Amino acid sequence: MAEREQLDDRALVARILGGDRDRFTELVRRYEKRLINYVYRITHRYEEAHDLAQDIFVKVYLALDRYDSKYQFSTWLFRIAQNAAIDVLRKKSLPEVPLARPSEEEPQKEREFADPGVSPYRALKNKQARNLLKDQLDAFIEPL
Repeated sequence: MAEREQLDDRALVARILGGDRDRFTELVRRYEKRLINYVYRITHRYEEAHDLAQDIFVKVYLALDRYDSKYQFSTWLFRIAQNAAIDVLRKKSLPEVPLARPSEEEPQKEREFADPGVSPYRALKNKQARNLLKDQLDAFIEPL
């Protein structure tokens, strides 16, 4: 089989939209590693970055007809990736609470809610404020 010619992204998208859907694998190969690394830098979870990259390529494939060739394909692709990664982080940060009430047959369980607790940042700020207040009080009391 003859070697396929190397096309730039815009020409490749045009060919895919023109009916040569198999060319999409070239786009995937071209951007897969960079996309996984980009998503990993946002999510900090390696396996999730791989799974999300696959989902992103599916979204891109389905939305390819909405790509505007006035802009770089990579910019469009990475914007989709960024939005998808942020969506995943938002979903992870929300506590999950079941909507269904337990039935009569099921034993009653106490509901568990995520403990928001004090964030490490807030704990550090509280400690700094406490130390500052202590220093101020010590300085005020010493002259008396």
